[in-house]
Amino acid sequence: HAGAWAEWVGHPCLEETRTSTERPALRQTFGVAPGDILVALLPGSRSSEIRVIASRMAKAVSIVNAERRVRFVAVVPGEFVREARSYLPSSIRIVSDCAKELLFASDAAVVKMGTATLEAAVTDTPQVTVYDVSLAGRVEWCLLWAWRHIPFLAMPNIILEREAVPELIGLNCQPEKIAQTLLRILGDKTTRDKMRNDYALVRQALGSDLPIPPTERTAQVVEEMLSETMGRIRPERLTV
Repeated sequence: HAGAWAEWVGHPCLEETRTSTERPALRQTFGVAPGDILVALLPGSRSSEIRVIASRMAKAVSIVNAERRVRFVAVVPGEFVREARSYLPSSIRIVSDCAKELLFASDAAVVKMGTATLEAAVTDTPQVTVYDVSLAGRVEWCLLWAWRHIPFLAMPNIILEREAVPELIGLNCQPEKIAQTLLRILGDKTTRDKMRNDYALVRQALGSDLPIPPTERTAQVVEEMLSETMGRIRPERLTV
């Protein structure tokens, strides 16, 4: 509306993708045998998120492992590894600062709402998205936000404006529902394929079809703008 020139160059997260040939070696780094099923747990990047989400993930893991054998690895920022361990049993390995690598190596993921849901889409990892807050946070939500119509919280859903990945929010963010949803994804190829088809649309919306990578095109735009600006500047006349 202001008349400023703009160009969509794409999202830089697309530049950090890995090839399928890297996946077996990457799975080995997380201690996963070739025939194992690996599920990534991403309980959040803040202490308040880990405190609410991690314990529910731990209970969901117990429910899932009662049904079938699955390996679980959690990833959190390095400064929160000790706190995460207080909520997650020793059977769940905890790693730090390698979320995208873990997602790429995994067969599915349970992901706290946020940027990580987009990273799961970029790495093509089927996911269950979850989110909840403390009791005080729920009161704040009811007072400030509950009256607003917010159809989706997971970024792939926001981008496509429909449900591409399941969202378990608030009272629905319970271990039983998390486990049931994850088991459905692991056991139903059709569900996984549909989610991955939607992921392709998400990546397309992020600029996967653009001819030039985002960072490179951004540098070109800056050079073009500087060149145009410098061309307009006339050298000052020298007085003798």
